[in-house]
Amino acid sequence: MDMKKIYDKNWLKKLTGFVGIAGVSTLLSFPVLAQYYYPPSSFFQPTANYYESEQEPIVDILLKSGEFKTFNAYLKETGIVETLKGEKMLTIFAPTNKAFEALPENVREKLSQPENLEKVLKYHLVAGIVAEEDIKRGEIATIEGHSVKITGVPMGDRVGVKLNEAMASDPLKANDGAIVPIDEVLLPPDF
Repeated sequence: MDMKKIYDKNWLKKLTGFVGIAGVSTLLSFPVLAQYYYPPSSFFQPTANYYESEQEPIVDILLKSGEFKTFNAYLKETGIVETLKGEKMLTIFAPTNKAFEALPENVREKLSQPENLEKVLKYHLVAGIVAEEDIKRGEIATIEGHSVKITGVPMGDRVGVKLNEAMASDPLKANDGAIVPIDEVLLPPDF
């Protein structure tokens, strides 16, 4: 028997074995890789694992932003900001300064009463991270006690989110939650 033919056959067997092992390994790793993919409708979890984030705490990010000065001032005034520092995971629906400026005068007057202000602020806070299941369910409970209506809104190749009638912008991630900028102040149903 010719040595060259034996060598060629062994080489082909080894290559076939290697390709087979590589193929099986790839198939077995798909579920592991899939956990890092979130579909476009996953508004609140873009590719972040909030539990392992190297971001700052949510309260620090919120207080540094000039976009939420009015909201921050109210959180400080009511003492809620100190309570938030102790929360484990939190989603904050943060109205922009323009959202507060757009409030009618009668609503502003009601917000001058401390109990009303605290109620409205707590209506913007959700314990935990909002997930795709919450959007599918159509509502999410707030710390205030009432639920906020939450809907997915098609926006080209992605899905935006509406909270009651407020449009949400992309969330800002923190190591203990997410801040979701919104263009309107959310008012509880009994406000």
